Parts: sequence; structure tokens; C-alpha cells
Amino acid sequence: MSKTLSCGRDLTCVPDLKLAVEEAAKDGFDFVQVPLFHPLFKRDHPSIIHRQGPPTRNDTILTGNDWAVLIVAKLSPWIQLESEDPAIRRQSEDGFFQEVSLAIHLGVPAILISLSSPSCVNLARCLYRPLLTSIQIYWVKVPVVSPRLIMTDVEEDDNTKQSHSIEDPWEWWNTLRTLCGNNSKLHLVLEVGSVLPSYAQQLRWLGEPVKAVSIATGTFTKNHRGYPVLAQKHREFIYKLLKLNVQVILTGYSKVDYPMQNYLSTSTTFIRPSQSERHSKPMPKALKSTCRALYNH
Repeated sequence: MSKTLSCGRDLTCVPDLKLAVEEAAKDGFDFVQVPLFHPLFKRDHPSIIHRQGPPTRNDTILTGNDWAVLIVAKLSPWIQLESEDPAIRRQSEDGFFQEVSLAIHLGVPAILISLSSPSCVNLARCLYRPLLTSIQIYWVKVPVVSPRLIMTDVEEDDNTKQSHSIEDPWEWWNTLRTLCGNNSKLHLVLEVGSVLPSYAQQLRWLGEPVKAVSIATGTFTKNHRGYPVLAQKHREFIYKLLKLNVQVILTGYSKVDYPMQNYLSTSTTFIRPSQSERHSKPMPKALKSTCRALYNH
């Protein structure tokens, strides 16, 4: 486990990128995860007259080193590469290549792509070319549990077991990386919500090239001292992930009585092993130093 824990802040809409980076740094974050294109600059449909002016902010707003260290680029959420509508799909493909080209030009360390369904053939096709022609790293964000399974509570039979197989996010990821030729530039970002997968499924994720774990502020609960913490099972799972030297990304917004610094400083609760694990083996020195650093932040 690394002696330092890299933490990032996910931002949805960033009117002033430089200010957002400065505020995130004040809160103790090492980098921000932002969309490169503003929602108002959504690529126009071919039947509409194109807007005049640049499609996004000036790239000189940050230095080259800042782009390469502090920014993880997110693709715009309107991009639907697997849409059944040919017009939307073509529009999304044009937007995908435009945004990927800009991210490569800026030299960002990674481009974040969300994978939220088993349909990823066209995504793999679009990814394949830049994977072969550039050194760019791609982070694929995948939920550890399918949102549709969380909302569905039914007894299992043969049909539901087959449905659960289709709704297995690990299968989504496995399909995408297989179609991309198991390219080493593809890395995982696990999206951890309030519901965790089974122990066997957790072990399966631990065998993958996980680069970061994304945790929503809504996953935290209030402890007896009034601070946001994670449940014990979440702490144990993320503690295992941190042994792989993954980064932590906080998403969502802080509550009025929970400053964002609290989520970061008290997040050491999920890198502390459970009581039984503490008795079974001592905490590594590197982990102790990380805990002290975050508690004293």
C-alpha cells in the first residue's frame, strides 16, 4: 500500500475551472474530475446551423503541467454511443472523437468513460482506434452492483438468474475489455454505492486493474459524533481496494452540516480494518502514516 492516498473530487458543471481546482485543493483534494465541454456546447444536430465560437474553454486557462496532473476529463453525459437512433448515435460518435481528441491535446492523465449497461459494442469500436494510436489512459467507471438489480427485489429462478447474469457489471467490463483486445490502457473505476456485491463478487473485482474507487457522499452516514462515515462492510471492501494502491474519488455534494473537508478527513474510517482483522494482523506502517496524515488534515 502506498504511503500517500490520492483523493479526487468529481464535479458535474464547472463554469470556472481554475477556481474549481483552487477550491478543491483548499479542501485537500489532489485532482478534480470534470467534463471538458460545457453542457451548453452540446454538439449540434446536423440539421441545425452550427454555433459560432469555440466549443469549450480556452486551454491556456491552466498550465500544461496542471492539465497533466490535476485534471481527469469526463465525457459529456449526452453522448450515447449505443443509442438505437442512428442520428443520435452518429452525433454521439462525432462528439466522442471530438472530446477525446481535445483531452489528448491537453495531455490529461486519464479520460473517464461511464459504462452503465451491457451494450458496449459501439463504445469498444470507437475506443479501439485511439487506444492503438495514442498513449492516453482511459478510466472506465463501472458500478459494483447494477442499479436495476438494486431496484428489483424478486425471488430467483432460472429466468431471474439469467437476467442477473446480464445485469452483472463485471460482465459489462469483461465484454468491453475483451472487445478492446485487453488493452493495458484501460483501467477500472469502481462506483461504490449503498449496496455492495456478494463476497465472491468483491473478490472478482479485486483481481481487476482497478485504478480508483468512486464513492458518493450519499453513501456516508452520520456517526455518534455527527461526522460522515461509511458502514463497516464498505470500509472492509474499500480497505482491500486500497491495498491495490487505488485512488479515492468523492462524488456528489456535501450536506449543509457536512463540509466537504469532513468527508475527506473522516474518510480514514474506510481504510481502517475491522476489529477482527486488526486482531488477525497488524496494521501496516504505511497505512498508519496515511491515517495520521488524513486525521491531522
